[in-house]
This record gives sequence, C-alpha cells and structure tokens, in this order.
Amino acid sequence: MITKTQDIETYLDDTLGLQARVGELGRKLPAYLRKGCKHFVLLVEGHSFVAAVFDAGSFNLAAYKKQRRELEELTGLPAIAVLPSVTPYQRRTLVSEGISFVVPGSQLFVPALGAVFAERRAATPLPAPVQELSPAAQLVLLDLIYQGDDAPQQQMTIADRLGFDAMKTSRGVRQLEAAGLVDVTKCGRANMVRPRCAGKVLWEAAQPFLKNPARHEVCVFREEVPPGSAVAGETFVSRRSDLAEGAILTRAAPSSALRGLKALDPSWVEDSSGMIYLQGWIYDPAILGKRGEADPLSVALTLRDVEDERLQAAVFQMLEGVFS
Repeated sequence: MITKTQDIETYLDDTLGLQARVGELGRKLPAYLRKGCKHFVLLVEGHSFVAAVFDAGSFNLAAYKKQRRELEELTGLPAIAVLPSVTPYQRRTLVSEGISFVVPGSQLFVPALGAVFAERRAATPLPAPVQELSPAAQLVLLDLIYQGDDAPQQQMTIADRLGFDAMKTSRGVRQLEAAGLVDVTKCGRANMVRPRCAGKVLWEAAQPFLKNPARHEVCVFREEVPPGSAVAGETFVSRRSDLAEGAILTRAAPSSALRGLKALDPSWVEDSSGMIYLQGWIYDPAILGKRGEADPLSVALTLRDVEDERLQAAVFQMLEGVFS
C-alpha cells in the first residue's frame, strides 16, 4: 500500500488537532469493492467513516461514485476516499461532486469535519516546528476564528482589525503557517491568508498551540484597577452561562499595567465589595474585547486548566454561544 493507516492518523491529528484512529472494518466486502483498495473504519472525534484506501493509479472516479453508494449501504457509514495524490483538476472534480477525500500530508475535503486544502509547493522554508504561539500569532488566530469562515483575506486587513503593524502581523501569520493552521498565497503584491478550517473546528485544531493569556493574578482595591481593564475570568463566564457570579469580580489588563500595584490578601479584608481580582495578560484584552469585556475565547483559555466541573460546564455553555 502506498498510504499507511498511520499516515492518515498523523495527518488528521497534526492538521486539525483531532484525535483520529483507524481500525479494522470487521466484515469482508465483495471482491469488486476491494479491487485496488483496502477498507478501514476511521474514527474522528465522535464521527465514524469507512475509509477506502486506494493504491496508486487504482482510483477511477466513475467507478468509485457507484462503489461509494454500495459501500455506504453495506457499512452504514459515510465513505472517505484516501488517495496517494490528486491534481488540482482532480481535486476540483471531487469537490464539485461532493466526494470526501484525504491525501495524507497534503489535502483534505470532508464536509463533516471541515475542509482543508494545501498544495505542495517550493517556498521559503518555514520556521522550526511551532510548540506554542506568540501573543501576536495567538491574536491573529483568534481573530480568524471569530470571522467564522475559511475565506482567504488580505494580511493587511487582519493587521488593520487588530491594530498591528505589517511586520508584527507577518510574523504572526508565518507562525500560524508553520503550525499548519493557515495557508498563505500571493495575489499580486498582497499576501492572502486562508485558514485551513473555520470556526469551532479551527479553535479545536489550535488547542495544542494556544496558551493561557493570564500571566498572573492579584487582588487589589477597586480604585487601583487601571483604566481600560476588561471584565474577565469567572465574572465574564457567569454573564454568559448559568454560573453564579462570585463575590469578588475579575478583570484583566496588560501585564505591564499591574506593575507597582499593591496586592491584597482577600482573607484579611472584611469587605470584599471593594476588591477586584486583576489578571495581567500577555496581550491587551481590549484588542479583541468589546464593550469593556475581554473576548470569550481568551477567557476560556485562562480557565482551561481549572479543575472545577461546575466552572468547565459553564465555559462549555459560553463557547456553545460563541460557535452557534
């Protein structure tokens, strides 16, 4: 076989950040369906598919369209064709026919999971593999998620939305490209940035690279809170879920704004109404925030590692509102 099942798992894991596993089909299919290919069950984040893994040169579109219907009827699962390679023309044809396909390491079209296209091309070498996004790259990525689609857009348009200069935006986009989250192409002189997936799928794909923007948290008197701070933390979540609001409110500001503030020990202050939990973020929460509040995805990241089922259920409810 040209394509190994491990290649499929690795590509889906690395590209979309989704847990993908390939298993045995568990039944023998008719010989005419097995000619030139092998079949497996592909499990991806609660979705089950039957994967038809084709040898090089054995895929015939007309034949597969008929075989796919029979394959789906026999297995009760939607089918995905796993191909060693496709040309741009073949790709357009497969997409126009609505045929799900994967070229491990290169291209993906599966509407149930989101669509990702990536042409292999000689280009300027990408940076070393990304372990964690820089603050600028994370803001670019979150901004793309909020746009809600995978349509290409000019890099300078993204810069304008975030208030970044060209250099800062370019570095962030390059890091996202190295992480496999976006593709960058030229259109005249403009760099066009296209997310490899959109919305919730892009959010889930980016999880391994995203970091908690809250560097530290202190408790201060209300009058100590710097101008321009934003509602954050559990206070923010409580306003978008069934979570009860805590006695001490939480706000966020850039880390630099917390320098010189006198931290309090809330257990030693009798009247909590005059106190605020203030988080210092690695980027300004006002960049993506609105109306004096931080943005929900950044807030979710600050609470990602908190082991509190009640709180995590509220965060889930909040995110459902973001992606609905």
